[in-house]
Amino acid sequence: MYRCALCTTVSLTYPSIEELEVHIAADHVNYVPYECEKCRFSRYPTEFALISHYTNDHCMKEFYVKYKVTPDSERMRAQIREILQQYSFYSLFILFCEIKANEIINIYLFFKLVAAGLTDTLVCDGNSMFDASVKGFENASDIGQPLSPVKKKIRPPRTCSLCGLQVTGQRSSLVYHANSKHLRVSLFFCRPCNKTWTTVTKSDIVKHVKAVHDGDESVIEDYRTQYANEIRQITDKCFPPRHRGPFYHFLCVYLNQSVFNEFYQWIFVCFRDRF
Repeated sequence: MYRCALCTTVSLTYPSIEELEVHIAADHVNYVPYECEKCRFSRYPTEFALISHYTNDHCMKEFYVKYKVTPDSERMRAQIREILQQYSFYSLFILFCEIKANEIINIYLFFKLVAAGLTDTLVCDGNSMFDASVKGFENASDIGQPLSPVKKKIRPPRTCSLCGLQVTGQRSSLVYHANSKHLRVSLFFCRPCNKTWTTVTKSDIVKHVKAVHDGDESVIEDYRTQYANEIRQITDKCFPPRHRGPFYHFLCVYLNQSVFNEFYQWIFVCFRDRF
């Protein structure tokens, strides 16, 4: 899961780097250049968001990608890339923890087999149990090398457990549905217009401020921090989180300073040719 470091008070998480990019572009940079040819006023921050909209909301397999270029486009895209790069070190840490989690799980299974007298059934191709746990990561030094392009994954739609409505699989769409259809709390309020919004993203509010109030965002009251816990709870109730597995519990229970020290040593091995 990816967490936006710029949102210091609202602890929403995003299941993929693409959805985190959507959040950063729309809420922090206010960059929404992509347009849907079927929806008159729809704007989307990334190509990933537009493709998800076409495939999930319109069930289209062929369409044109249309976006607007302005003098600020390159600057705003560079700002988004810079924010995303802040998470590269965090991603390496998650990879390391996953490897360590697999090691602990294999050791646990090994002792279960020993207790049952079934150690002959455990076969390791390497010299240790760790070798078996990191299969697929044999060339750790390659982690720092450029990777071949990976096709972006379009998250499948989710079905709300409360009303049965199918919703686009992006985290922002799930949260919007949970609040607008079930919780129904106003997250933004325009004082001069006495107008409220239930959306969790700020892009629509920024458009309103620019169109009506000459860009003066001080007229807007933001209640997202106040209702953060309620929104997270109703979203999890509408769309229950998938099983997180032993990796999540490993992070909660076993993560300590010694693991951090070993992580730094592992990073050095991976990137020693670059230091």
